[in-house]
Amino acid sequence: MSSQIKSQELVILGNTLADLTKLSTLTLNLSDNEVDQQGISGLCSPLSKCTQLSTLSIDLVGNSIDNQIAQSLISAIAKCTNLSKLSLYLNVNQIGDLKGLDLFCILTNCSNLSILRLQLSKNQIRDQDVQILGNALVNQNMLSNLTLDLSQNKIEQAGAQFLGSALAKCKNLSVLDLNLSMSKLGDLGIIGLGIALTNMTNIQVLTLWLYNNSIGPEGVSILSKSLANLLLLQNLTIWFQNNSIKSKGLSSLVSHLSSCINLSILALWFDYCQIDDDGASNLAAALQEYSNMSKLILYLSSNKIGDMGAQNLCSALKKCMKLQNLSFDIRRNQISEELKFQMKMKVIKTKRLVQKSIYI
Repeated sequence: MSSQIKSQELVILGNTLADLTKLSTLTLNLSDNEVDQQGISGLCSPLSKCTQLSTLSIDLVGNSIDNQIAQSLISAIAKCTNLSKLSLYLNVNQIGDLKGLDLFCILTNCSNLSILRLQLSKNQIRDQDVQILGNALVNQNMLSNLTLDLSQNKIEQAGAQFLGSALAKCKNLSVLDLNLSMSKLGDLGIIGLGIALTNMTNIQVLTLWLYNNSIGPEGVSILSKSLANLLLLQNLTIWFQNNSIKSKGLSSLVSHLSSCINLSILALWFDYCQIDDDGASNLAAALQEYSNMSKLILYLSSNKIGDMGAQNLCSALKKCMKLQNLSFDIRRNQISEELKFQMKMKVIKTKRLVQKSIYI
């Protein structure tokens, strides 16, 4: 199907929207098409007149969208001033140099936003663009739920620090899902995130995607100290795969999490992180301190854990008295075949586990 046909179809869709100006909820899935300026213009003009919208979701993933097309869409959305929930999926496009995009017009005009999902992975976003995005976020006083995907761009340490400074001012956030995976943050970049989390004391649900970022034990230690301040935290997920976390970093994290007394759901991905028996044993000791934990997802594959660390983990899991849902992966370590069998049998026979997925 040609680009011209795609454009015509969007114009037709736009004409339909023109008769639906009292819509309160709208979802548009236009991913993996060939959207161009003509087509987006035909859609955006009617969209800007849907001023009663409170919930809007637009999926334009994989459309080769550049800044010009993105700006047309942003200008239209900015006129929907009653929005409280906005989801904008622009992954896998050609957006870069946010200086040319007036993101302020959405986040200034739509002052009632409580839920914002903005996905911009696999574009051309750099550190200076993250600073612009951060400046656009700081005045969102009503924002309680934020999903921000900036993975696989060109963000380095400075970008993470810019973003951290901005998020630190979003003090009403209770849910944050932040994806900075496959960037070049390093330990210094984590400092910026640590600053943000220290001030975000209302966070209850936190998801951090940080895999493939050249993060070491020092960076994890900084992040861990900030997490210890989140006393309302109930649900924590961190993707740390393929970083040089080592046992020191893991031990710091799980030790500080003991301060999060309301934590009931914990998901940690530490595959390919150079963790040995010491790290596994410290993790085992910490797990027994999480007295309210009912669900645990723990991925430790492709590390350096031997029989001692594995045994300690197995014993600790049996002592987590409120644990009902377990997903545990410790494959490709240095555990003897005999112990692998024993561990699997012990965990499987734990009667209080309602759901379990065990990979040893």
